[in-house]
Amino acid sequence: DERAHSVPKLVDFLANPGFVVEQVACGERHSACIVAGGQVLTWGCGLDGQLGHCSHDNGFYPRKVEHLAAEYVTRVACGCK
Repeated sequence: DERAHSVPKLVDFLANPGFVVEQVACGERHSACIVAGGQVLTWGCGLDGQLGHCSHDNGFYPRKVEHLAAEYVTRVACGCK
């Protein structure tokens, strides 16, 4: 959803049986997670390009970071921007 939340909230998109979330990271206005297979998904404010999708668009739903698709990622972190 497009609203900001100040407390943790279930991300319905990630509650699907096909997703196994291995790690979650939360930044000031964006989030990321690693799902089974080492793929990185990001969502939230993309104003400074922090979502990794080669744009400055916001992401309202988790989306795979295509530039990392060939990598097996084991840790992800989010910061202030």
